[in-house]
Parts: sequence; C-alpha cells; structure tokens
Amino acid sequence: MSNSLWTTYKVSIAFRNGIAGSIPLDENIARRYIDLYGEGVSNMLKLGKKREGELSEEHIDAYLRAATTVFRIDEQGPYIRDFQVRAMLRDASKMLNEVGARAGLLAFTIANGGVAMPERMHFKEEPRRAERPVAPEHKGRRKATLAVFQVIDGATLTFPVQVVKNEAISFDLFKRMWRVAQEIGLGGFRHLGYGKFDLKELRRCNSKEAESA
Repeated sequence: MSNSLWTTYKVSIAFRNGIAGSIPLDENIARRYIDLYGEGVSNMLKLGKKREGELSEEHIDAYLRAATTVFRIDEQGPYIRDFQVRAMLRDASKMLNEVGARAGLLAFTIANGGVAMPERMHFKEEPRRAERPVAPEHKGRRKATLAVFQVIDGATLTFPVQVVKNEAISFDLFKRMWRVAQEIGLGGFRHLGYGKFDLKELRRCNSKEAESA
C-alpha cells in the first residue's frame, strides 16, 4: 500500500487471562437444530434418550461437540481473523462517543477497509481444553449448562495495522480506541474474563518493520 495514503502502526498485545475460542466445533448446527426442534427437546442428550430410551455414545459425542467452541486453525496454528479486531475497534470507537460528521466517517472507515491488517494473526502458544459451568439467561430465567472451549494461556500477538489517512482517525484517537478496546477484548467467553488484554506497544513504523511484525 502507498505510504502517501496509509499510516502503518505496530501493535503488540498480551492477554491477561488467556483468550478463548469462539468457533463452534459442531459443523452441523443447522441439522442439529432441526432435529431438536422436530422432537421438542433442547439438546442432543434429551434427543437420544427420547428416541432410544437411553444415552448412546453417538448422542453424548454430539452433545459435547455442540457445547464446544474452538479456535480457527491452519498449518501455522490457531489464529484470530482481521474482522474480529475491526469489530472490536468499531465498538471502542462507539464508546468514545464521537459525534457529528466525523463519527460517520470514523464508522465508515473502520467497516469498509480503512483499517487494514493481516487476514490471519497466529498465536505461538497452543490451546488447551477448558470446561466451565455457565448460566445464560433465556426468557428471563437463568439456565445452567456446561461450556467446553479452547483457551490459549499467556497469549500474545504482534501485528501491523494500516490506517487510511483521512480526517476520521488521528493518532490520538487511534490510541484511545485501543485503550478502550483492552476492556472489550477478543475471542469467546469474554463475560467470563477471557480475551481482555494489555496494550504493550502501539507506535508508527515503516513498511519493512511492519512486514517483520
């Protein structure tokens, strides 16, 4: 990208309590939902018992898969996507309560390619499996259930971010967005304390340094 159009930053973050995966392990969510809805039950354990009179390994495995969230992963390891970071920055910008024409340009810039970064940002650390009882609220009532998910402890990320040069995002505003974003976090189960991070470094850099980040 042309340096005359973009400002490049180096960003380094360290997750305080790890980051949790947010992608369902079950690849057949729609099919499972149809089966459950058709039988009038809420999960695969109840479905198995209703159909067969007892629990089978197949239905136990299906229940665990439906309850499990993981990281996206490729040959380089687990990673988060660029759109996750942009969504976080967009939420941070809203919290800063920018008003007027600048606010509209700011939201448009973040959502439509004016804040660019690598498509995939890989973790060096390996995930582990975690289990937590949770009680999400449904129709005004708290319902106890089990959450199974991957967590990467001690996770850190360093990556370049390029911001288009316009009137919407000054360096000062960009820094404030990241400070707010620390408490928004990334990944899944943020309400349980995962995904929040400390901003270790945010500074302008040249394109060569950005490539090595």
